[in-house]
Amino acid sequence: MELTTNRLRIIPLNLHQLMLLKEDRELLEHCLGLEPINLRLPEFMEKEHEDFIEDCIELNRESEQLYPLHTHWEVILDDENHSIGGVDLLLKDDGHLVLSYFIDSAYRNRGYAKELVAAICEWIFQHPQVKSITAYTPPGNVAPQAVLKRNGFINIWERSGNICWRLKKNEDNFEKV
Repeated sequence: MELTTNRLRIIPLNLHQLMLLKEDRELLEHCLGLEPINLRLPEFMEKEHEDFIEDCIELNRESEQLYPLHTHWEVILDDENHSIGGVDLLLKDDGHLVLSYFIDSAYRNRGYAKELVAAICEWIFQHPQVKSITAYTPPGNVAPQAVLKRNGFINIWERSGNICWRLKKNEDNFEKV
C-alpha cells in the first residue's frame, strides 16, 4: 500500500520495516528499493521520533489492526527515488489522530510538505473511526504552521512551548492534491 501525489510516494512501514528503521536507516532504504540518502530529522524531533518508533513496534506486535493508522510513513521523492521526510501517525482510542511530519532541510520550501499533508489528511479521513487530526508545532516554527493553515488546520491552543492545531472530519476545508 502507498499513497501517491504528483511528486511523492508516501509509504506506511509495517512491523518488519519499522524494526529495520530502528536498526539502520540504510537497511530500510535497501528493503524499500530506495537510493540511500543521509536523511536527518530536525534535532528537536529526534528523541520523540525514536520513542514513537519503539511504541509502534510494540503496538504493531500486539495487533496488526493499528497499522497503518499507527505507524511511521516514509515520504519518497518519486523522480529521485529517495526519502525526503516522514510522517508519524498515532490513532487514539477516542478517534483523534495525532500527525507529526518532517521534510529534510535540503528539500524544504518546494511545496512538498503542503502536498504531503493534503494527501495524508485526505487518506486519513477515509477511515470512519477518525474524527479529527491534531498536530503540534513549536511557536517559532513558522513554515509548518503555514502548511497546516493552508491545509485547513485551526490553531486551538498554545501552551508549554507548543501550538496545537486541529482539522475536523467532514470539514471540506483542505485542498485536494
